[in-house]
Amino acid sequence: ENFQNTTYRMAPARGGTLFNVPSMRQMVERAFGEYKPSKFYINDNGNIRDPFRAIKNQFANEKEFLLDQDRHTKALKKALLKCDVFIFTLGLTEAWKFIGTNEYISVSPWKVDPLLIESENISLTKNIEELSKLITTYIKYKPDIKIILTLSPIPLNKTFDKKRHVVEASNFSKSVLRCAIDAVEKKFPKVVSYFPAFETVMYGTEKPWDIDMRHVSNEAVKRVM
Repeated sequence: ENFQNTTYRMAPARGGTLFNVPSMRQMVERAFGEYKPSKFYINDNGNIRDPFRAIKNQFANEKEFLLDQDRHTKALKKALLKCDVFIFTLGLTEAWKFIGTNEYISVSPWKVDPLLIESENISLTKNIEELSKLITTYIKYKPDIKIILTLSPIPLNKTFDKKRHVVEASNFSKSVLRCAIDAVEKKFPKVVSYFPAFETVMYGTEKPWDIDMRHVSNEAVKRVM
């Protein structure tokens, strides 16, 4: 089957798109056995879905779900150890987390009891801390890993920030993440490098946007690559 027609195109490593830094940190820590997700499930018409993986996998029962989670954790570890260079593209600062455990959901909660979660716009300081934890954990298990950080140019299309218009909220989010990247690049100079994909799209491409004026055009993708 053509790769473009599979869920792997938008769900690398069967984890789904991880939009916020804590979700990325949880993924790396889970792979290396330093974090085990709490037993939170999404009830999807009688089936179970994983709130920490933004994929469409459904499981008929808890046993099936836990077996898949174990297989996926082992596969993650194998993939991360095999990497020589890992690219993280940071997306946004707005996130949702479970009350009490502070575990982060990758995407806006879907079919999750609103009494279990709360929103957070992750600060610059916390993004630096989360990125540092992620990198430190990765180095611990693979000392020679090289990490390239990029920033997604795709703007927010909605916000839970009641004080900012979505355009302003988007610019704030991208600015915080760009500063966080700069800080960790200086903190881990032999491991981390920044690649200016964001700047290439925003300021270095004649026609950067697709027809929806939000997603990146094929021309911009080719320019970045």
